[in-house]
This record gives sequence, structure tokens and C-alpha cells, in this order.
Amino acid sequence: MPGSHNTKRRKVGARTYRNFSNEQLEKAIDEVKSGKLSIRNASEKFSIPKSTIARKVKQKNMNDPGHPTALTQKDENIIVEKIIQAGKWGFPFSRLDIQRIVKAHLDKSGFKN
Repeated sequence: MPGSHNTKRRKVGARTYRNFSNEQLEKAIDEVKSGKLSIRNASEKFSIPKSTIARKVKQKNMNDPGHPTALTQKDENIIVEKIIQAGKWGFPFSRLDIQRIVKAHLDKSGFKN
């Protein structure tokens, strides 16, 4: 049946997204940092935008996006261990139970929001 297959066409002038691998990016960054290539030459050699290489070399905007988490990784791991242990003992938790466990842990640790 003609026209039954689903093909997507990009609009003319539409932005192209990342068309390089992490390995290529790492190689480009390594060569720029070691002084073998300039940012411009690495951009041409690996077909990666100059701005991307420059940003990675200068390590700008390397933080995780979004708001910082309220709990530390250590606190999260402690809470997860408590929940898993209770599950092994045969106590399934509802969402409210988990919220109470988290609140009890935070109250005990003196967490201030």
C-alpha cells in the first residue's frame, strides 16, 4: 500500500543534534589538552562543534542539571537499605509507610530543609 510506511522528514533548517560518539569527543578533548591539536583542528578532524570541545576542555557547565537533591547519597542509601531489609522480613510498604520512614530518618539525623 503506497504511503503506508511511517517516515519522518526534518524541516529545512531544523537543528541537527549530536552526530558524534562519546569516544570521538574524549579523543578530541585528550588531543586538545595534550597540545597535539587546537580546538579548531580537533573540531575539523572529529566533526564536533568547536563550542562543544571548548566547553568540555574548559569544563564549563559540567554540573548536573536541575535543583540539587535534598538528601545526600549516603542518606538515600541508608533509607534504601532499611526498606530492603524490612521487605526481606516480610513487611511490604505503602507509599505512606516509606514517607514515614524517610521522615523518621531525617528527624533523627537533624535534617533542616
